[in-house]
Amino acid sequence: MEDGELPEQALVRELYEELGVKIRVMAPRTFAWHREPGKEVLLLFYDAEITHGTPQGLQGQEVAWFKPEELPRLSTPPADAELIRSLSASER
Repeated sequence: MEDGELPEQALVRELYEELGVKIRVMAPRTFAWHREPGKEVLLLFYDAEITHGTPQGLQGQEVAWFKPEELPRLSTPPADAELIRSLSASER
C-alpha cells in the first residue's frame, strides 16, 4: 500500500496495474495473519467484481481460474496457504 492509501484503494490500483482490470470492491471477506522470522504479513481478502477488462499478466505472471476446491492443492507462499485454509473453512 502507498502512504495514505486505504486497503480497498490499493486493491483497485494493484489489480489494474498488474492484471489490467477495473473492479468494484463489494465487501471485506476475511483476513490472514502470518508470522515468520523477521517478517509479519497481514493479507486482506475482499469480495469484488470485475467491471471492465479481462485479467492478463501484465508483469509476466500467469493468470488462471480455479474452483474453490482446487485451491488447497496449489503451491503457494505460507501466508497465502493460511488464507486459502481460512476461506475453505468459511465455505463449509
